[in-house]
Order: sequence, then C-alpha cells, then structure tokens
Amino acid sequence: MMEDEETIQQSLIQAQDSSDIERFKTQALHYVMLLRNQVEKLLVGTLSGHPETNGQTTEEEVTESGLTFSLDATPLPLDESEPGLGNEYAKIYGGAQYERMLQEFEMAITALAFPAVSRNELASCGTIATRRCRTTVAPSPEAMGGDIVHTKAQRLLAPLAEVALQRATYIFKRTFTIAIYSSNCYILAQSKAGHKEQCGMVGFYVNLIDEFKAKCNAMIDKLEAKCRAELRDGFH
Repeated sequence: MMEDEETIQQSLIQAQDSSDIERFKTQALHYVMLLRNQVEKLLVGTLSGHPETNGQTTEEEVTESGLTFSLDATPLPLDESEPGLGNEYAKIYGGAQYERMLQEFEMAITALAFPAVSRNELASCGTIATRRCRTTVAPSPEAMGGDIVHTKAQRLLAPLAEVALQRATYIFKRTFTIAIYSSNCYILAQSKAGHKEQCGMVGFYVNLIDEFKAKCNAMIDKLEAKCRAELRDGFH
C-alpha cells in the first residue's frame, strides 16, 4: 500500500508539469463525474454509500445535529405504516434521510395545539385595528381574527420550520461527505484493479477532496440562507 501511495505522489508531481496539465485536468474531471453520479445515487437511493457505516437512525441524527422538533429534546415517534419513511431505527442517508426528516416535521406540526387567545391579546388586536381604520370603518371580526391567527401561527411554526431547514442542511452536507468518500473508495478499488493511471491519482489527492467539501458546504450554506429569507417572507 505504501508503495502505491508513493507511486501516486510521484505521479502528482509529474502531473503538475506543463506537459502533463491536460492529463491532470482529465483525471480531475473524471473524479468530478464520479462524485456527481454518487450524489445523485445517494439522493435517489443506493447501497453504495454503505448504510451500515454511514447511515443514521433518527436518534443518531438528532443527537449529532443537536436539532429536534420535540419540546423535550427526544425524537418524535414516526408512523411506521408509511412505506419507506416510518422506520426511525433504520440507518439511512441521503434522500431517504431527508424524507424521514420531513415526515417528522409534518408530525410535529400535526401535534401542535393552537394556543388560547387571551383577553389582553384580543383587546390589543382590536386597538391596533381601530387605529389603522379609524377614519373609515371599525375593525371587523375577520380582520381581528386574521391578525391573531397569523401572529400565533408564526410563533408556533417558525421555530419548527427553522429546525427543518437546519436539519436539511445537516443531512445534505452529510450526503456530500458520504459521496466524496464513497466515490474515493470506488476509485481506490479501481486502482487496485489496475486502473491507477485513470482513477487512482486524483483519489489520493487530499487537497482536491478538501476543496470539494468546502465548495459543497458553501453551496449548501448559500441555499440555506436563501431558503431562510423566503421563509421569513412567507411569515410576513
């Protein structure tokens, strides 16, 4: 194994020469294609990411992410009658893990009880409506009720939606990480099969792998920020 690594490191040095730059680009592009295909498979459903090793149960996901929909910080019991989604004890990743999280989110919303409206809240809502409309019409019950429902729904749902967003970010970052390393394992297997010249060199290129992780995480963070902005707009 050490001899293989030394050979690949020598190939890396040679590939940086101007005469080898095109070959290096070709190998890097080949690795990118492997990574893209692996991400797609993980999102659709595949065993190539090694679920026994890289999959997570709901409890493991909640513990590692530190994010839960439950007020007492324990995972919500999932409906195991729902095909493919309900088993909270299954070690899964990628698209399957995302779908399970959405089911947990839906169950958390369903379990919510709309809080009672206090006299103070009702009186305050009427005062606000009166000031808004005092020159034309008196506040209608519909306007007051709409304001109360909107405000209380926002207070109830916004924290859960934020948890769902952060959990989605956590899951997709895991998916990219699993894709990177499972693709790399595939490259190493190809190298041992005698295709080192085509695949192995980039597989050992640690800096390239770190760059992929950084770019993937930055892209997901950017999407999270965009979704959060749209989420806030939806609540106002």
